[in-house]
Amino acid sequence: MHLNNSQNSKPMFDHFLANKPNPIKNNKLRSLKTGQPIFYEGDTARGLYEVVEGVVRNYKLTADGRRQIVSFGYPGDIIGINHDGCHHNDCDAISDVTLKAIDQKTDTDFAYSLIRYTAAELTLMHEHFLLLGRKSAMEKVASFLNVLQNRIGKRDGKSVCYDLPMNRTDIADYLGLSIETVSRCFSKLRQEGIIGLPQINQVCIYDLGALQGLTEVEH
Repeated sequence: MHLNNSQNSKPMFDHFLANKPNPIKNNKLRSLKTGQPIFYEGDTARGLYEVVEGVVRNYKLTADGRRQIVSFGYPGDIIGINHDGCHHNDCDAISDVTLKAIDQKTDTDFAYSLIRYTAAELTLMHEHFLLLGRKSAMEKVASFLNVLQNRIGKRDGKSVCYDLPMNRTDIADYLGLSIETVSRCFSKLRQEGIIGLPQINQVCIYDLGALQGLTEVEH
């Protein structure tokens, strides 16, 4: 599925870069199809990229083959950040994706911006640890849907709607839940009138206040 809504996406680092020049200056683009790998764990890191269109998935595989998705990358996000010249997770496209290479040599604002990007990413990692370790299943799903409406949601009257770029298995692997539990939470939210599911890959949030309330306390 192609998620062609980069103009409506809200990069998670916008507030860190307020009043700063755009850190991306290189126009070298790379296009990938759904399912195409971007890099693998252990690969030599050959540069950083901005996600221009689509959504990417960062994940790790355990020794017994289980998968933990650590993050998703949306338009405006940077992927490939590392500390030692190699990648420490796998990354692939979960929709048709366009990436833009970052020119680290000619961009004088790059180092400053990268520090801010990294700080923001650490904050998000801390929030993800809380999500995995302390929240109930419903709180996890509600939090995830709330993040998506902030990142890629489009207001339609009183509702906020968006296409889900990831499937239920991806959501389960990101939240540390089973697919069945994710599906039950979606069904409960729909039955309570908080969300609608016009199609399997679409979500409309009808009661944003109720959804955000569930991100803290399960009712």
